[in-house]
Amino acid sequence: MMFASRVSLAVSCSFFFALTGVGYGATEAEQHGYHAFTYSELTIIANIQEQGFTAYSESLHKAQQLQKRVNLLLESPSEENLKHARNAWIAAREPYSFTEVYRFIFPIIDQWEGSVNAWPVDEGLIDYVSSDVHQYGDDNPYASLNIIANPKPLINGQEIDAKVLSLDFLKNNLHEVGDIEANVATGYHAIEFLLWGQDLHGTGKGAGSRPWTDYSLRRCSNGNCDRRGQYLSSALQLLIDDLQIMVTAWDFEGDITKELLSTDPIEMIRHVVLGAATFIQAELVSERMRLPLTLGDPEGEHDCFSDQTHASILNNFLGVRMLLTSHYRDVVKNPYMMLEFFPSFSALQNSLGGTEKSLRLIYDSAEGIENSSQINQKFDQLIAKDNTGGNALVADAVQRLGVLSLRLIRAANAFHK
Repeated sequence: MMFASRVSLAVSCSFFFALTGVGYGATEAEQHGYHAFTYSELTIIANIQEQGFTAYSESLHKAQQLQKRVNLLLESPSEENLKHARNAWIAAREPYSFTEVYRFIFPIIDQWEGSVNAWPVDEGLIDYVSSDVHQYGDDNPYASLNIIANPKPLINGQEIDAKVLSLDFLKNNLHEVGDIEANVATGYHAIEFLLWGQDLHGTGKGAGSRPWTDYSLRRCSNGNCDRRGQYLSSALQLLIDDLQIMVTAWDFEGDITKELLSTDPIEMIRHVVLGAATFIQAELVSERMRLPLTLGDPEGEHDCFSDQTHASILNNFLGVRMLLTSHYRDVVKNPYMMLEFFPSFSALQNSLGGTEKSLRLIYDSAEGIENSSQINQKFDQLIAKDNTGGNALVADAVQRLGVLSLRLIRAANAFHK
């Protein structure tokens, strides 16, 4: 099996040799630090390109499937069709969550990502909200704009024609209006809010519960059902357009592939590992887990409307594992291919395994799987101040992720020598 997987990787890597003109003799002769620059290192670079292209391509495909479900919801509103649309959003979110680590590796992705995955959302910008729960308004003049109910809003002191909630209007007039990051008008989380509505349960059980009649023209609830559907359609098409940009960037002629090709393989591998470590510590640990745990605040969870934060956190980690072990989802090509270059291979392997086990306990809790001690508790319930067991579950994952991040940094620095 190992021989077959190496042959498969060799085929994918031949693309890089063809473009770079690097031969086998040259790769074996050049020295980088404590080991030779070999065919395997270019194979790792080929894997990075293949994984990125695959994950973004699947994200695009799933978003297109979501669009079909949303179109069906708008054409024939019903509880069942709303449920199907929500399930399609969850399915679409999964492959994208694998890709978030790339933000800290390729600047082009970090510049692009704000229109796709910005959060948290000041949802009063978009649609009706409960004044008892909505909390971003103090320093945001657009916190109660409710563009769906307001076809002639005042933006930057001027009345704007918003009769048509077009792609251009959402992207260029509404998203981050007033230069306020919480004014998220596009991307996964705006769509999530439109499908689920506010989660009014705090750290209690339950996600958002938007009624299907919010999209019914005959039985319209909460008003402006036609404009709500128009907004949802535009936001979804924007997401698809943005994902297509990234698929193109990862294609063989794309900008990211060119960056992979133009960078010394040793430096690129080191850069990837340091980027993964930074993502873990700066984003996954600090922003998405430790901060909401410390505050006991469900408003800080990543997928707060749908209560799918547990899935995003696990898939964020699996995206890191994808980079380090050269496999995507359950398709294993050569486990630990990148890690085997590092002197600390065994410790990193053990750290990856222990961290994944800890994160899966959080996932199992939310999904009602009996592997976890906290059964049927979503992430917002686990971080509640009075949930000692749930807090411990999240804190253990935070600690393990922190250790993994430090080990990756040390490994990358050693790899550079």
